[in-house]
Amino acid sequence: MANDRNWERIILAHDIYDPDNLRVGLQSKGTITLGIGAMTSLKKPGYVELLYERSHKMVGIRAADAKTPGAFRVRKETASSTWSIAARSFCVAAKIPLGKAQRFTGAMEGDVLAFHLDKGIPARIQRAPKGSNGAAASAEAGLVDENETSHEHVVVGS
Repeated sequence: MANDRNWERIILAHDIYDPDNLRVGLQSKGTITLGIGAMTSLKKPGYVELLYERSHKMVGIRAADAKTPGAFRVRKETASSTWSIAARSFCVAAKIPLGKAQRFTGAMEGDVLAFHLDKGIPARIQRAPKGSNGAAASAEAGLVDENETSHEHVVVGS
């Protein structure tokens, strides 16, 4: 009988918003990736402005709209909790060194998600087989490393 079932709600840990865990990745070719905490803090915009604070080597990301001059489109990665920004032109113009994937912990400064370029740690990239569930995209974003799992789960009640 359906009424006798004890259903559990399962939520993947990487889908839970944590305001203290604003993960940002900078891929080797200039793509900026944002985890769910970072995107939620920015209110999940479709476009962003990319800002640079040269004296402190900080990058800022601020929500924008499509008509904002110089706005960058934010794309949701398929089958993962990661968003990406094609930011190579920004990195080249700001003279931000590329060539190695890094991950950062961002912090909100008003309406700007900020991260220090000199506080990045190398992103250990693991590739998942084709047709997998998106773990490779999360790894490339610097959101998981070879010692973590992107499929931990949390039981949120029955």
